Amino acid sequence: MFWLNISKSFVTSVFYFKLKNTTERFCFIFCLGVYIFLLEVSGQMFPGRLRPENVRVTVENQYECLMKKIMPYFNKPYNTELELKQSSAWMILKTLKERLLLLGTEIPDFPVEKIIPSPEINQYRNKDDFSVYYGVDGSNTTVGYLTGTPSLPGCVAVRPTYLTHIKDSHKRLALLFEDYIKKSPYRVCYHFRGGGFWKRLSVRSNEAGDLMAIIITHPYALTKDEMIQERLNLTQYFIRHEPNIVLYHQECAKVDCSSDISSYIQLTGKRSCLLEKMGNFTFQITSHSFFQVNKKAAERMVESIWNWMNVTNGATFIDLYSGVGRIVQYYGESSGE
Repeated sequence: MFWLNISKSFVTSVFYFKLKNTTERFCFIFCLGVYIFLLEVSGQMFPGRLRPENVRVTVENQYECLMKKIMPYFNKPYNTELELKQSSAWMILKTLKERLLLLGTEIPDFPVEKIIPSPEINQYRNKDDFSVYYGVDGSNTTVGYLTGTPSLPGCVAVRPTYLTHIKDSHKRLALLFEDYIKKSPYRVCYHFRGGGFWKRLSVRSNEAGDLMAIIITHPYALTKDEMIQERLNLTQYFIRHEPNIVLYHQECAKVDCSSDISSYIQLTGKRSCLLEKMGNFTFQITSHSFFQVNKKAAERMVESIWNWMNVTNGATFIDLYSGVGRIVQYYGESSGE
């Protein structure tokens, strides 16, 4: 059994394939991964979806351009969105089989299960990553999402004001961070070779409304003493506006840095993590944990997986590379172990 989320940004549904044996699974996962990568690179993943770098972003159309990029089905009812995703699932599978057949490889027929709707489609994201970049109004410190590829002309950052799947608390933190860096004496790091300091803001939250923010900066812009002072300034600023926030800082010289490459320095917070309850278990969500961004949809997904597997007591499972271990924990709940 293999599941795939159609849109990497708008996680409100998943569809399923049932595969009979290990050979089929490895064959299909490898081929599908290559195929989807090629679709993404060529811009064909969503037919009719405008290429962001080819759209001229203005003050008047900036929010519409961003919604087309982040929420490609924003102007359609949810039922219609699911129908379009179901059709896309069939077309991806059909095209994959046709192209593999041309290469002399045939994969067996198997059903595409009906998409399971998400219980929540608004303000469901528990993690968001905001970039710091040029704004369409000429500002050089806009915190939001990029409308295109930074290496191509016309790319700007737009605030997530009208993105309905993002929590209001996350939007508020993005504005707070933007206000802070506008008054900062340090420049934004737009490109690694161009210097600068401020890079990104990552925001996490749980169902209880607790907040965590991770500020990512370039490591070579400040001296050791300047960095100590800047961390103190950040701590005082965020505590003044969000007294209970868990705040981290990471210095990263690459696009992304794991905790092994660059550690996360906790600046404030009573805990080092957020607590999230799923089923009978409470998970600790750290600054670098992987946790499904749509909690309620993830619960339905895991429940469906176990129902289809017909698991019996006494079975042993190894949960690898899937985050905090939610899939195996469901087995413990359902079996009473």
